[in-house]
Amino acid sequence: MKVCKNCLSEDLMILINTSEYSLIKCNSCAFFFKNIGETNYESLQEEDFTCLNYDRKNEVIELDSIIRKFCKKNKIRVLEIGSGTSSILDELKKLGYDVIGVEPSKASIKISKEVFPHIEVINDYFTSGLIAKEVDIILLYDVVEHLEPNIPLFKEICDFMGPGTLLLIKSGNPLSFNAQLFISHWRYVLVESHISFYSQKALKKFCEKLDLNLIKYYKFQHAYGGLRFLKFLKNIFKFILKIFCIDTLLKRNFSIELANDHFIAVIKKNIF
Repeated sequence: MKVCKNCLSEDLMILINTSEYSLIKCNSCAFFFKNIGETNYESLQEEDFTCLNYDRKNEVIELDSIIRKFCKKNKIRVLEIGSGTSSILDELKKLGYDVIGVEPSKASIKISKEVFPHIEVINDYFTSGLIAKEVDIILLYDVVEHLEPNIPLFKEICDFMGPGTLLLIKSGNPLSFNAQLFISHWRYVLVESHISFYSQKALKKFCEKLDLNLIKYYKFQHAYGGLRFLKFLKNIFKFILKIFCIDTLLKRNFSIELANDHFIAVIKKNIF
């Protein structure tokens, strides 16, 4: 990989080399990425998605608090692109949101219809003409880390956005404490299908290319649960074991757990 996938800079640094991929950091925009392409999600089976149907209440409570700061309507319409099994949309609906999802995976849609039959989901790839009604919030929740920065989807989203539409992106922050502690063993990087990792600087550059404005980059508190102080202590302990190669002596392959190392970004379209 000769240039950054996000800003096209040649100022790159290889952080990890494995037999499957290299993890690369762009020193110009602080974008982290793997030198491999996207997973074929249509090939995934139901068992690849059933793990997503855990309790999402804490995540959505924090998401709701952010939405309410920027959208003052009584009835807020949310479109989730890449809605998976609809577990996030279900929690949003419980809080009074009008929700709709778009999901290309047939296996995921099958689970959604069985578990959350009251949630409207379109089984398709999103285009700007797919949804007839205007929406207040477009949600990309645990989606962008699976995608290349320059795919047509993002242009379609921009074309669909109105002047009052908010785009909310939730993903992993590669400059978080947990990630920087031992990034080669950070669980978010270890997920095979995760290929793109946006710092605040990288996301701002990403938005500029699309005439979008990054309004706020919140550190996310509840992603995947856990008391952050205890998780931090546990991760530091694992880091020490790895530094002194004690994990090797114990024949253990420790990973840095996820807690408080995600972000929610609030984005609007520039109107000229």
